[in-house]
Amino acid sequence: PAGPDEAELRSVPVFENTVHVRHRGKTETVLENAAGGEIVWKAVFPGRRETLLLDDAEQTASQGRDDNGRNISWIVVRVGPGERRAVRVSASEDAERRERRAMPPARAAADAFSWGRGS
Repeated sequence: PAGPDEAELRSVPVFENTVHVRHRGKTETVLENAAGGEIVWKAVFPGRRETLLLDDAEQTASQGRDDNGRNISWIVVRVGPGERRAVRVSASEDAERRERRAMPPARAAADAFSWGRGS
């Protein structure tokens, strides 16, 4: 890992497979299916996102809530033997979220309402 917001696990047994996983903060996860058959991976990220990037190609994300009621977004990815797949948050969506967090609360709430976003 290159920074404090990164974590990497190698040779993790998952059922009959062995995988390598690398996280970069809350914005990117890379999964490599090092050994075993095809696996189905549900790549989940915090927040409500319209799209996620799978290997740099935009994919429509599903949204819901986790067990604690927080908004989450995900895509389901098939990862074949020996394949490495990367899922990340779109840079434009991430920048938009940072901008809204920097706004005064009243303006952020007004923008969220005018965009039609809410819980």
